[in-house]
Amino acid sequence: MLKRALEVFSPLQVFSARMGLSALVLLPFAVRDIVKIPREKWPSLILFAVLTNIFTTLFYAIAQSSIESSLNGMLNTLTPLMTLLAGAVLYRQPIRSLQGVALILGLLGSALLILFDSNWQIGMINSFAIFAILATLCNGLTANILKFSLQGLTVMEISSVAFLIVLPVSLSFGIGTDLVPTLLSEENAMSAFGYIVVLAIFANVIGILLLSRLIQLSSPVFASLITYLMPLVALFWGMLDLEVISLGEIAAMTLILSCVWLINRNREEKPRAEQAERQKIS
Repeated sequence: MLKRALEVFSPLQVFSARMGLSALVLLPFAVRDIVKIPREKWPSLILFAVLTNIFTTLFYAIAQSSIESSLNGMLNTLTPLMTLLAGAVLYRQPIRSLQGVALILGLLGSALLILFDSNWQIGMINSFAIFAILATLCNGLTANILKFSLQGLTVMEISSVAFLIVLPVSLSFGIGTDLVPTLLSEENAMSAFGYIVVLAIFANVIGILLLSRLIQLSSPVFASLITYLMPLVALFWGMLDLEVISLGEIAAMTLILSCVWLINRNREEKPRAEQAERQKIS
């Protein structure tokens, strides 16, 4: 849908429309909940809003403007690795040896995706793919901010106010990029705008609400494992859209997913080992 929207609108126009529509949908909740935000939570909430609703959305739109949607989806598998890295840097979450190895191999997989062409030959660096990687880094940062810095706030309070924070930015971009004149004058603009509406409601509003709740109930790394499904969905839509998907891209994606599995397996084994040790002592 992002790919089809970009056939008519620029990345900045897509960004402004998505964020503006999402903010309007949640505006009644934002007006109700804004007074509930404690003063000490505002810096973290503003950072969460900027990373999630500005940089991540904008980076994905810029990447999608020059790479295949299937590759964009494959690169999204880096999210759990970025979540692990962000947790270690910002909140001193421990990285065990196996997780460290998996992190390095996962980054290698992403490097293969942006260095090799469809014939599995080394080509020029796809600079637009780097924006997709930056988006996964933003995802990792926001997952940790939500879990460790925004505790005590409900999912609706966080999401609705976060969209309200970026509403002036989205409106400014919309005016500055002539979004409305483009919508009224360009051929197929209404159908492209329809894709943006669907993205705003399902990918932004509903998606962020569900993901935020999952992070609160579990952990940032566990919640980010939903990206196990992203490559399958992206490949499915890519094949329907007749995109060329090379064996090299599938191999690199498999490497990244294997690293994500190692991280999750290592995370689960430690609690089981500690429980077994406690039972042994008792």
